[in-house]
Amino acid sequence: MTALGVARAAPPFTRGVDALRPFQRPELESLIARYAIKVVGAYLEVLTPAYVDLLFGLGLGIAPYSEAVTGAVTAAMGTTTGARVASLALTLGCPASCDLLIDAEDMTGDVPGFVNDRHSAYGAAGGYGSLLYVGLPLPAEVTPDVLQGLLPSRYMRSCSLSCPVPSLRKWCVLQHTPGNFLDPELGIRLDHFTVEQDALGGLPTWWWPE
Repeated sequence: MTALGVARAAPPFTRGVDALRPFQRPELESLIARYAIKVVGAYLEVLTPAYVDLLFGLGLGIAPYSEAVTGAVTAAMGTTTGARVASLALTLGCPASCDLLIDAEDMTGDVPGFVNDRHSAYGAAGGYGSLLYVGLPLPAEVTPDVLQGLLPSRYMRSCSLSCPVPSLRKWCVLQHTPGNFLDPELGIRLDHFTVEQDALGGLPTWWWPE
């Protein structure tokens, strides 16, 4: 039976990895040994109780990700997407107050409305917070001040180093460059990231084994 786990802030300098597909146990053991990873970005659309058990059994935390929405977006899309993603998290037993990812990249349209309504849907459905992943391309009107004014209070920088930076809070998670890195030992593509305190002392809240 899957352990419920707990929601807690990731300490500064926590290292993690993510990939579009779940990692296998030997891959995780290799990544732990070589990079001292402590957390895995796992997509809720493919996250299963068995995979939660595997990660927790290896002492790894889970950063709850979800598949990106790209193209023209609206506030209404943020509400429906947020409710769907929160439902997946609730079904898996992800505890309240965890920061679920919102991916903001390769978007046009009402990006602020989409982000704010998705954040609100997370909170309404499961008491979740959000971590806003900022990448490129984004509309020119999504400036540092606009980012700072959005409802999420945690921000993750993508490997697109020229993406706009939230003007006050800055970043609490940094994705390494290059993205979609081909691991020389495992032969799979993945991303590396590192946690840091943002400019206001904030840290991401993720899902950890008890």
